[in-house]
Amino acid sequence: MAADPHIGTLNEAHLHASLKELVSEPGDRFEVRVDRFVVDILRGDLIVEIQTRSFGSMKAKLHALLATRKIKLIHPIAHERWIVKLARNKKETDTRRKSPKRQGLEAIFSELVSVPDLIDHPNLEIELILVQEDEIRYHDPKKAWRRKGWVVQERRLLDVLDRMIIRSSADLFSLIGSDLPVEFTTADIAKVSGWNRRTAQQAAYCLRGSGAIEMTGKQGNAIIYRKTADSPQNSSSKRKKKGTTRSETGKTRKKKQATSKKTVTRKTKTTPRKVSSRTASKKRATRKKSPATKSS
Repeated sequence: MAADPHIGTLNEAHLHASLKELVSEPGDRFEVRVDRFVVDILRGDLIVEIQTRSFGSMKAKLHALLATRKIKLIHPIAHERWIVKLARNKKETDTRRKSPKRQGLEAIFSELVSVPDLIDHPNLEIELILVQEDEIRYHDPKKAWRRKGWVVQERRLLDVLDRMIIRSSADLFSLIGSDLPVEFTTADIAKVSGWNRRTAQQAAYCLRGSGAIEMTGKQGNAIIYRKTADSPQNSSSKRKKKGTTRSETGKTRKKKQATSKKTVTRKTKTTPRKVSSRTASKKRATRKKSPATKSS
Protein backbone atom coordinates (compact mmCIF):
# COMPACT_ATOMS: atom_id res chain seq x y z
CA MET A 1 0.00 0.00 0.00
CA ALA A 2 1.41 3.33 -1.05
CA ALA A 3 1.05 5.97 1.61
CA ASP A 4 1.24 9.70 1.08
CA PRO A 5 2.48 12.16 3.67
CA HIS A 6 -0.63 12.42 5.79
CA ILE A 7 -2.31 14.42 8.49
CA GLY A 8 -3.64 13.24 11.83
CA THR A 9 -2.58 9.58 11.84
CA LEU A 10 -0.31 10.02 14.87
CA ASN A 11 -3.37 10.71 17.03
CA GLU A 12 -5.62 8.28 15.15
CA ALA A 13 -7.88 6.18 17.38
CA HIS A 14 -7.36 2.42 17.53
CA LEU A 15 -10.77 1.52 16.07
CA HIS A 16 -10.41 4.00 13.22
CA ALA A 17 -6.92 2.74 12.37
CA SER A 18 -8.03 -0.91 12.52
CA LEU A 19 -10.96 -0.29 10.18
CA LYS A 20 -8.73 1.61 7.78
CA GLU A 21 -6.42 -1.38 7.63
CA LEU A 22 -9.39 -3.72 7.17
CA VAL A 23 -10.93 -1.92 4.18
CA SER A 24 -7.75 -0.65 2.46
CA GLU A 25 -6.56 -2.08 -0.84
CA PRO A 26 -3.23 -1.99 -2.69
CA GLY A 27 -2.70 1.37 -4.36
CA ASP A 28 -4.81 3.34 -1.85
CA ARG A 29 -3.60 6.76 -0.79
CA PHE A 30 -4.15 7.82 2.82
CA GLU A 31 -5.04 11.19 4.38
CA VAL A 32 -5.19 13.00 1.06
CA ARG A 33 -6.43 16.55 0.63
CA VAL A 34 -9.41 16.75 -1.74
CA ASP A 35 -10.68 20.26 -2.40
CA ARG A 36 -10.70 21.84 1.07
CA PHE A 37 -11.03 18.56 2.98
CA VAL A 38 -8.70 15.74 4.07
CA VAL A 39 -10.11 12.27 3.28
CA ASP A 40 -9.12 8.98 4.91
CA ILE A 41 -8.55 6.99 1.71
CA LEU A 42 -8.46 8.00 -1.95
CA ARG A 43 -8.90 5.03 -4.30
CA GLY A 44 -8.69 6.45 -7.81
CA ASP A 45 -11.75 8.73 -8.00
CA LEU A 46 -13.44 7.03 -5.03
CA ILE A 47 -13.26 8.53 -1.55
CA VAL A 48 -13.41 6.10 1.38
CA GLU A 49 -14.32 7.74 4.68
CA ILE A 50 -14.33 5.93 8.04
CA GLN A 51 -16.77 7.43 10.50
CA THR A 52 -16.94 5.73 13.89
CA ARG A 53 -19.44 8.20 15.36
CA SER A 54 -21.88 11.03 14.62
CA PHE A 55 -22.60 11.57 10.93
CA GLY A 56 -23.69 15.09 11.85
CA SER A 57 -20.09 16.16 12.36
CA MET A 58 -19.29 15.45 8.69
CA LYS A 59 -22.55 16.70 7.17
CA ALA A 60 -20.96 19.70 5.44
CA LYS A 61 -18.08 17.56 4.16
CA LEU A 62 -20.44 14.97 2.65
CA HIS A 63 -22.63 17.55 0.92
CA ALA A 64 -19.63 19.32 -0.57
CA LEU A 65 -17.78 16.23 -1.82
CA LEU A 66 -20.81 14.28 -3.08
CA ALA A 67 -21.51 17.02 -5.59
CA THR A 68 -18.51 15.88 -7.67
CA ARG A 69 -17.18 12.66 -6.09
CA LYS A 70 -18.31 9.15 -5.19
CA ILE A 71 -17.95 8.33 -1.48
CA LYS A 72 -17.94 5.03 0.38
CA LEU A 73 -18.70 5.62 4.04
CA ILE A 74 -17.53 2.96 6.51
CA HIS A 75 -19.41 2.81 9.82
CA PRO A 76 -18.84 0.28 12.64
CA ILE A 77 -21.70 -0.84 14.90
CA ALA A 78 -20.83 -2.49 18.22
CA HIS A 79 -22.89 -5.67 18.50
CA GLU A 80 -20.96 -6.74 21.59
CA ARG A 81 -18.87 -4.51 23.81
CA TRP A 82 -16.62 -5.04 26.81
CA ILE A 83 -16.03 -2.17 29.23
CA VAL A 84 -12.37 -1.94 30.31
CA LYS A 85 -11.68 0.39 33.24
CA LEU A 86 -8.06 1.32 33.74
CA ALA A 87 -6.71 1.28 37.28
CA ARG A 88 -7.01 4.63 39.07
CA ASN A 89 -3.81 4.07 41.05
CA LYS A 90 -1.06 1.53 41.62
CA LYS A 91 -3.10 -0.31 44.24
CA GLU A 92 -5.90 -1.14 41.79
CA THR A 93 -5.96 -3.34 38.70
CA ASP A 94 -7.73 -2.97 35.38
CA THR A 95 -11.24 -4.42 35.23
CA ARG A 96 -13.16 -5.79 32.26
CA ARG A 97 -16.86 -6.65 32.02
CA LYS A 98 -19.29 -7.30 29.20
CA SER A 99 -21.86 -4.58 28.51
CA PRO A 100 -25.49 -5.79 28.51
CA LYS A 101 -26.23 -3.40 25.62
CA ARG A 102 -26.30 -4.96 22.15
CA GLN A 103 -26.81 -3.26 18.82
CA GLY A 104 -27.80 -4.56 15.42
CA LEU A 105 -27.48 -3.12 11.93
CA GLU A 106 -30.60 -1.04 12.61
CA ALA A 107 -28.44 1.25 14.77
CA ILE A 108 -27.53 3.03 11.53
CA PHE A 109 -30.81 4.95 11.74
CA SER A 110 -29.57 6.84 14.80
CA GLU A 111 -26.79 8.23 12.58
CA LEU A 112 -28.80 8.74 9.40
CA VAL A 113 -31.18 11.14 11.17
CA SER A 114 -28.43 13.76 10.64
CA VAL A 115 -28.35 13.26 6.84
CA PRO A 116 -31.66 11.69 5.67
CA ASP A 117 -31.54 13.65 2.41
CA LEU A 118 -28.37 11.78 1.38
CA ILE A 119 -29.73 8.22 1.74
CA ASP A 120 -30.67 7.94 -1.95
CA HIS A 121 -27.80 10.06 -3.26
CA PRO A 122 -26.35 8.26 -6.33
CA ASN A 123 -22.76 9.04 -5.28
CA LEU A 124 -23.04 7.67 -1.71
CA GLU A 125 -22.55 4.10 -0.50
CA ILE A 126 -22.53 3.14 3.19
CA GLU A 127 -20.88 -0.03 4.46
CA LEU A 128 -22.01 -1.18 7.89
CA ILE A 129 -19.57 -3.35 9.86
CA LEU A 130 -20.94 -5.22 12.87
CA VAL A 131 -18.11 -5.64 15.37
CA GLN A 132 -17.02 -6.80 18.79
CA GLU A 133 -15.01 -4.18 20.62
CA ASP A 134 -13.38 -3.09 23.85
CA GLU A 135 -14.28 0.33 25.22
CA ILE A 136 -11.36 1.67 27.25
CA ARG A 137 -12.20 4.09 30.08
CA TYR A 138 -10.01 6.02 32.49
CA HIS A 139 -11.04 7.88 35.66
CA ASP A 140 -11.14 11.66 35.90
CA PRO A 141 -13.26 13.02 38.76
CA LYS A 142 -13.58 16.39 36.98
CA LYS A 143 -15.24 14.89 33.89
CA ALA A 144 -18.12 12.60 32.92
CA TRP A 145 -20.14 13.06 36.10
CA ARG A 146 -22.88 10.82 34.70
CA ARG A 147 -20.41 7.93 34.59
CA LYS A 148 -19.03 8.93 37.99
CA GLY A 149 -15.84 10.26 36.45
CA TRP A 150 -15.19 7.41 33.97
CA VAL A 151 -14.23 8.85 30.57
CA VAL A 152 -14.09 6.90 27.29
CA GLN A 153 -10.50 6.94 26.08
CA GLU A 154 -10.85 4.82 22.94
CA ARG A 155 -12.52 1.83 21.27
CA ARG A 156 -10.54 -1.21 20.15
CA LEU A 157 -11.63 -3.61 17.43
CA LEU A 158 -11.77 -7.27 18.49
CA ASP A 159 -13.61 -9.01 15.66
CA VAL A 160 -15.86 -8.43 12.65
CA LEU A 161 -19.21 -10.26 12.77
CA ASP A 162 -21.10 -9.05 9.72
CA ARG A 163 -21.03 -6.50 6.89
CA MET A 164 -23.77 -4.86 4.83
CA ILE A 165 -23.85 -2.31 2.00
CA ILE A 166 -26.50 0.44 1.98
CA ARG A 167 -26.94 2.02 -1.47
CA SER A 168 -30.50 3.32 -1.22
CA SER A 169 -33.63 3.44 0.93
CA ALA A 170 -34.60 0.04 -0.55
CA ASP A 171 -31.75 -1.53 1.44
CA LEU A 172 -33.07 0.13 4.60
CA PHE A 173 -36.52 -1.35 3.95
CA SER A 174 -34.86 -4.78 3.80
CA LEU A 175 -33.70 -4.22 7.39
CA ILE A 176 -37.28 -3.59 8.50
CA GLY A 177 -38.80 -6.60 6.76
CA SER A 178 -41.28 -7.30 3.98
CA ASP A 179 -44.46 -7.59 6.07
CA LEU A 180 -45.24 -3.88 6.36
CA PRO A 181 -48.82 -3.06 5.35
CA VAL A 182 -49.46 -0.58 2.53
CA GLU A 183 -50.18 2.11 5.12
CA PHE A 184 -48.31 1.88 8.41
CA THR A 185 -47.28 3.67 11.59
CA THR A 186 -44.08 3.50 13.62
CA ALA A 187 -45.85 0.90 15.77
CA ASP A 188 -46.12 -1.31 12.68
CA ILE A 189 -42.41 -0.81 11.94
CA ALA A 190 -41.55 -1.83 15.51
CA LYS A 191 -43.84 -4.88 15.33
CA VAL A 192 -42.54 -6.16 11.98
CA SER A 193 -38.84 -5.54 12.73
CA GLY A 194 -38.79 -6.39 16.44
CA TRP A 195 -37.08 -3.06 17.23
CA ASN A 196 -37.96 -0.70 20.03
CA ARG A 197 -40.28 2.23 19.29
CA ARG A 198 -37.49 4.82 19.30
CA THR A 199 -35.56 3.01 16.55
CA ALA A 200 -38.81 2.64 14.56
CA GLN A 201 -39.41 6.39 14.86
CA GLN A 202 -35.85 7.11 13.70
CA ALA A 203 -36.37 4.78 10.72
CA ALA A 204 -39.59 6.58 9.75
CA TYR A 205 -37.86 9.96 10.08
CA CYS A 206 -34.98 8.87 7.83
CA LEU A 207 -37.21 7.28 5.19
CA ARG A 208 -39.49 10.30 5.13
CA GLY A 209 -36.48 12.62 4.87
CA SER A 210 -35.18 10.61 1.92
CA GLY A 211 -38.54 10.84 0.15
CA ALA A 212 -39.12 7.07 0.29
CA ILE A 213 -42.29 7.40 2.37
CA GLU A 214 -44.90 10.11 2.86
CA MET A 215 -47.60 11.03 5.37
CA THR A 216 -51.17 10.10 4.50
CA GLY A 217 -52.96 11.08 7.69
CA LYS A 218 -53.19 10.37 11.40
CA GLN A 219 -54.69 7.66 13.57
CA GLY A 220 -55.14 9.31 16.92
CA ASN A 221 -51.69 10.73 17.67
CA ALA A 222 -49.90 8.27 15.37
CA ILE A 223 -48.82 9.43 11.90
CA ILE A 224 -49.77 7.11 9.04
CA TYR A 225 -47.18 6.58 6.28
CA ARG A 226 -46.99 4.81 2.94
CA LYS A 227 -44.25 4.20 0.36
CA THR A 228 -44.01 6.77 -2.40
CA ALA A 229 -42.68 4.27 -4.97
CA ASP A 230 -45.32 2.85 -7.36
CA SER A 231 -46.32 -0.75 -6.66
CA PRO A 232 -49.39 -2.96 -7.32
CA GLN A 233 -50.47 -2.54 -3.69
CA ASN A 234 -50.07 1.22 -3.80
CA SER A 235 -51.95 1.37 -7.11
CA SER A 236 -54.91 -0.58 -5.70
CA SER A 237 -55.00 1.60 -2.60
CA LYS A 238 -54.99 4.71 -4.81
CA ARG A 239 -57.93 3.35 -6.84
CA LYS A 240 -59.90 2.70 -3.67
CA LYS A 241 -59.24 6.20 -2.42
CA LYS A 242 -60.31 7.71 -5.77
CA GLY A 243 -63.58 5.74 -5.62
CA THR A 244 -64.21 7.03 -2.13
CA THR A 245 -63.59 10.58 -3.28
CA ARG A 246 -66.08 10.20 -6.15
CA SER A 247 -68.82 8.84 -3.88
CA GLU A 248 -68.17 11.63 -1.41
CA THR A 249 -68.43 14.14 -4.28
CA GLY A 250 -71.74 12.61 -5.36
CA LYS A 251 -73.10 12.96 -1.83
CA THR A 252 -71.96 16.56 -1.73
CA ARG A 253 -73.74 17.30 -5.03
CA LYS A 254 -76.98 15.73 -3.73
CA LYS A 255 -76.76 17.86 -0.59
CA LYS A 256 -76.24 20.99 -2.71
CA GLN A 257 -79.21 20.10 -4.93
CA ALA A 258 -81.42 19.45 -1.89
CA THR A 259 -80.32 22.76 -0.36
CA SER A 260 -81.03 24.68 -3.59
CA LYS A 261 -84.54 23.09 -3.79
CA LYS A 262 -85.29 24.20 -0.24
CA THR A 263 -84.15 27.72 -1.07
CA VAL A 264 -86.37 27.90 -4.16
CA THR A 265 -89.32 26.57 -2.20
CA ARG A 266 -88.85 29.17 0.52
CA LYS A 267 -88.65 31.94 -2.09
CA THR A 268 -91.80 30.81 -3.85
CA LYS A 269 -93.66 30.73 -0.56
CA THR A 270 -92.56 34.17 0.48
CA THR A 271 -93.00 35.77 -2.97
CA PRO A 272 -96.85 35.75 -2.98
CA ARG A 273 -96.86 37.43 0.43
CA LYS A 274 -94.69 40.25 -0.86
CA VAL A 275 -96.82 40.66 -3.99
CA SER A 276 -100.07 40.62 -2.03
CA SER A 277 -98.81 43.26 0.40
CA ARG A 278 -97.83 45.57 -2.45
CA THR A 279 -101.16 45.03 -4.16
CA ALA A 280 -102.97 45.78 -0.94
CA SER A 281 -101.02 48.99 -0.43
CA LYS A 282 -101.82 50.11 -4.00
CA LYS A 283 -105.51 49.41 -3.45
CA ARG A 284 -105.47 51.44 -0.26
CA ALA A 285 -103.76 54.31 -2.05
CA THR A 286 -106.34 54.17 -4.85
CA ARG A 287 -109.22 54.26 -2.37
CA LYS A 288 -107.75 57.30 -0.64
CA LYS A 289 -107.36 59.19 -3.93
CA SER A 290 -110.77 58.32 -5.31
CA PRO A 291 -112.87 60.72 -3.01
CA ALA A 292 -110.65 63.64 -3.85
CA THR A 293 -111.15 63.05 -7.56
CA LYS A 294 -114.92 63.03 -7.20
CA SER A 295 -114.97 66.31 -5.26
CA SER A 296 -112.95 68.04 -7.91
